[in-house]
Amino acid sequence: MAKIMALDVGTRRIGVAVTDADRTFALPSEVVDASRCFEHVIERLTEEDFDTVVIGLPVDLKGREGAASKRSRSFKASLEAKLAEHNMDIAVELVDERLTTVMANHLLDEAGVRGQKRKEQVDAIAAQQILEAFLDSKR
Repeated sequence: MAKIMALDVGTRRIGVAVTDADRTFALPSEVVDASRCFEHVIERLTEEDFDTVVIGLPVDLKGREGAASKRSRSFKASLEAKLAEHNMDIAVELVDERLTTVMANHLLDEAGVRGQKRKEQVDAIAAQQILEAFLDSKR
């Protein structure tokens, strides 16, 4: 079975998480500099077996979209265009990412992760939370 990749899109960094081959577990993978994100994502999608990319859609607690949501929608459209350029048949979906960064910070607090190491992990863990929400919605 093909894996699923999740992206937590930020202005500077993009958090990446992936499922295992059975789509049972969502695992934080890495954090990529936003300036080279499309190149990196296409490369990874080419090298590994993925059939879906989910992108976090930031909304407020009332479900309203703002500037960050527009950025995620624009990112989705750009990624779909890049996938088409490379003749890649991979679905791209948006997932409500309400409170994922809050949850990621809470998990890192519990683990006692601080400083630079925390900055390096929070976006990947937020992507993991997005992926878990997507997997839960499909079960």
